[in-house]
Amino acid sequence: MERLAAIPAVLSVLCAAGVAFAAGPKPEWTKPEFPSRAVFSPRDPGREFTLLLVPPDESFGRPDGVTATDEQGEPVQFRVVQTNRHNAIVLVKTGVGKGGHKFALYYGGNYASGAAGQLADTDPVRVDIFQAPGQGIPETWPRMRYLFVKASSQTDVEHLPGFRPEVIAGEGQRGKRKRDREHRWIVRMSTFVHCEKPGRYRFGVRCRNSAFMFLDGAPAATRLMDAREGTWTEGAPIDLEPGVYRLDVYHCTGPQLAVEAGWILPGEDKMSRIPDRVLVTSGEAADARLERMDRAIHADFAWDMKPSYAYRGSAATFIPVQFRSTSETWIDPATKLQWEFGDGCVSEEPAPVHVYTSPAIRQVTLRVRDTMGFTGLCGKRVDCSLTEPEVLRIGGGAVGIAPVFFPGDRIEGGVEIGGDMPPAGELVLEKVIRETDAEYTSAQAMKLPYRWETPGRAGTVKRISWNVRHHGSPVAVGAVRFLGSPFEVTPVTIRGESLIGPDGVRLVMVPSVEDDAGRQYSWPRPLGGTVMFVGDDPVWESVAGRNLASSSNAIMSCAGADRLLAAKLDPWDSCPDAYGPLLKLVQVPALVQPGTRAIILSIGFADFLAGTSPAEFERQVAALTDILFRSMKLNVMWVTLPPYGANANRAAPYAEAVIRVAYRRRIPVADLFSAFMARGGDEPLFDASGLSLSRSGEHLAFRVLKEAIARVSEVIQ
Repeated sequence: MERLAAIPAVLSVLCAAGVAFAAGPKPEWTKPEFPSRAVFSPRDPGREFTLLLVPPDESFGRPDGVTATDEQGEPVQFRVVQTNRHNAIVLVKTGVGKGGHKFALYYGGNYASGAAGQLADTDPVRVDIFQAPGQGIPETWPRMRYLFVKASSQTDVEHLPGFRPEVIAGEGQRGKRKRDREHRWIVRMSTFVHCEKPGRYRFGVRCRNSAFMFLDGAPAATRLMDAREGTWTEGAPIDLEPGVYRLDVYHCTGPQLAVEAGWILPGEDKMSRIPDRVLVTSGEAADARLERMDRAIHADFAWDMKPSYAYRGSAATFIPVQFRSTSETWIDPATKLQWEFGDGCVSEEPAPVHVYTSPAIRQVTLRVRDTMGFTGLCGKRVDCSLTEPEVLRIGGGAVGIAPVFFPGDRIEGGVEIGGDMPPAGELVLEKVIRETDAEYTSAQAMKLPYRWETPGRAGTVKRISWNVRHHGSPVAVGAVRFLGSPFEVTPVTIRGESLIGPDGVRLVMVPSVEDDAGRQYSWPRPLGGTVMFVGDDPVWESVAGRNLASSSNAIMSCAGADRLLAAKLDPWDSCPDAYGPLLKLVQVPALVQPGTRAIILSIGFADFLAGTSPAEFERQVAALTDILFRSMKLNVMWVTLPPYGANANRAAPYAEAVIRVAYRRRIPVADLFSAFMARGGDEPLFDASGLSLSRSGEHLAFRVLKEAIARVSEVIQ
């Protein structure tokens, strides 16, 4: 009372000092013997009980420290259920049909209230009932959530004494609305459960079909279709303080609803049904504005959840919530606000839109302060646990970056990202360029579509990566790794025109460029093991396909090998989703058999026919050679293309590319192109098509190959 009496004196002093007041009138305080109160309206006017969460106060532990009234100041019944370090939980009997009416819970006093008692809600479990589309049983939570959110805008509601068998369709149902027993029903059973002691709890559910249990919006137990009927399905242990927690069970049922909710209490090891006596009430806890009689400012706020959304492939669900202050002040309207959204984020905006990144129940706090130092505090539970997001698209990748470069090549191309801009907030692009001796990182807001030109040379850049974030959560990521020789021997796949590593990262091969032409290279003598002859052209068909038996003895004799194996590359049209020229880089290493000591490559015919750029072909030849020679430690020999077709010069760049690569790496070459061009005489080396060898062409190709093997096997290093 002394503090209340001091307020007019303070106001008179401020008025004398010229301070203007333009706020609302002083709020009516019907119980002046109580210094604090929580003003609220029932969330569900169809129910006579309202649950209220207010800051803890020592008066809640005294029978004379709390009272509750309606808006006329008449006493109403209430019960203090629990007080912990976070909240005082109070059940108030507000009556049916009181929507929009104000009630007040006064606390902090030392006066007898006479209204508290053993108040109890006789039907504390709310059952929301929807007709399920079809007869299917949802077997995953996303599917159950989708059906519950999308099933119907019309909700049938019943209230039960507890989790027990009940008829919800056909004869004997409790509700007034008749429901056909032939349908399936999606139901949500919700209540507040009183956990009386601290410790580790385990929750469980027992029913038919699948069921999904949540405690304060977090998964508590999940029962799937394959669970044995009649048994409990337990969730993971949860550490809880004494208090009241929101419990929801989602279930698909027929006309007989038979869901049991159970728990294992701290210190116990057996699952038992949650007793009805600890089920407090159903519905949502009321939002209250907290007021103090000695304060001139009373904090309050309202919130609206906007449509949620998610990006395909991202784990985050984005839930925009519009907050607005509805605080009251009767002295100074110039207030400063500070919001705490319950996820570590804060704001000082007057009406912020905050975006949560996962469904949950959050405790949101608003602190209000005026220019004279008066403060107010308001906290509310914001339930974003049940939402079905719209799915947006975002994606991108490296564009114009070749799969194979030489070290001195400048990287042409960049990264392109496109898709849908988010409804709330911005996209932030984080870029990282890792070079041999440095790393460069940057971040910037971005609009879609976006293109990022990648700088540098292939021999310097080691990795380019990007991460598109929205409200701190990644929605699109990607990277390009530049691999130097010797390459890592890892499984590589082809996606379009890109090489993809086992971790999904795009790979660029950077084979070495060396000039050791002054030295010669030889195969061991005797070679031993297996020689593989791999190709895709008519030369391979002639030497290894039709004449393998005669070729085998001659080649093994020259090389001192134990056996010859022939393997043909798959045609490009057998892999329509892959860029054909890259197939050689994946298929050839995969064909290598255990015990192989040397490999002869007659490859390039498909590139020649398709018109692959000779420069691109040369880089791929270099990369394949480095894979086999440097990484797999095989002895390698290349066979150049003969001068196919009517215009011999068309094949020349492909033959020259092979020779340049072999020259720099001291790899032996069976140079069919030069041998065929130097051949005189009238006997044709090709058939009428100009693409298949004649009998004379086969003999010449075999002789050049055998001489090359014999020559490399006789050279002494």
